[in-house]
Amino acid sequence: MLDLRIEEIAENTLKNINSKNEFDFLNNSIPIITIVERMGVKVIASDIKEDGQIILNNKLIETFDTNKVIVVNKEQSNSRRRFTVAHELG
Repeated sequence: MLDLRIEEIAENTLKNINSKNEFDFLNNSIPIITIVERMGVKVIASDIKEDGQIILNNKLIETFDTNKVIVVNKEQSNSRRRFTVAHELG
C-alpha cells in the first residue's frame, strides 16, 4: 500500500513539473537539476574541502539565503553531481 502511494506522489510530482510537456522522460535522461530547482531547491556546484567546508568564489560559505540547498562538488563528473542531487532529494 505504501509503495502505491509513493508511486502516486512521484507521478503527480512529475506531472506538475512537466505540465508543459517539455521533457521526454522515456527517451532522454531526466533533468534532475532542473526538476529540483523548480521545486524551490537551490543547487550549488562548489569546491568542497575534505573537512566539509564549502568554498564559493574563493569565500567560505557558512550560511545560505534559503534552507533548501543541495551543494555538489564541482570537481565531480556531471553524472556524479546528478546522482548526488537525486540522492539528496529522495
